[in-house]
Amino acid sequence: MMAGLKISILVVIYSILTFLYLVPNVMAGDAVCLRCESFRKCSVPRGFLSFADIGDHHRVIDKTASDPADEKLDECLSPKKKISGIIKGAICSGGTDGLCRPIISKSTSVYEYNSCRACWIMCPCNDIYDRAVCLNCKALKNCKVPADFVAFAEKADESKIVDKAADDPADEKMDVCLGPKKKISGTLTNYICSGGTDGYCHAITNATDDMFTLELYCAMCQLRCPCEGRLSLGTGTRTRETAIFVPICLAAFYILV
Repeated sequence: MMAGLKISILVVIYSILTFLYLVPNVMAGDAVCLRCESFRKCSVPRGFLSFADIGDHHRVIDKTASDPADEKLDECLSPKKKISGIIKGAICSGGTDGLCRPIISKSTSVYEYNSCRACWIMCPCNDIYDRAVCLNCKALKNCKVPADFVAFAEKADESKIVDKAADDPADEKMDVCLGPKKKISGTLTNYICSGGTDGYCHAITNATDDMFTLELYCAMCQLRCPCEGRLSLGTGTRTRETAIFVPICLAAFYILV
């Protein structure tokens, strides 16, 4: 009886010790590197690191001599660095290919779109895709608004509309949408709706070829802009097209996310 109890206790202790030994190794292999479609031209300095969750800062550590190569992660992080533990948010890293690459936990891979978006904002892309552009929104072609109208999807973008310097070149399309004396400084967090010098409302956002995102921003500015003859978002009636199109667009957006 006692012998059987001792054996059972030893088995339990062995199981616990085995589990504690394996957990760090499982955690070490939990990180995956994403290949975001929108980042294919987002060049950043090699070795760049930014953290969506500050708690992940200490999880990027130096490799030891006994650490094996990790073909996929080494491409995104650095062959001399590794991830220790479970990542809480996204780690935005300058990969060996010179592009910005998000690194996340396998357990949060369902949030891949949000991770790509988070790193798109945090990575200092030194490419055309880092600059703001004025969209050619069909939904806004007849939306007349005051030239000084502006609406921000994110408060953080309010400080990014700044005065042009004397040596700033003209930007034919952006000057129509924003005004010849203003410019966008830094990477936008979201989109801006602006009254242009042509008397119409325009949507401004970071350059991208993601058509769904562009159409969504155009639709949202159709709601936010106080188009002549129609009340703006939250103030009353809207056009029939907006009332039908935007909810469908938003529903699809949340389903995809």
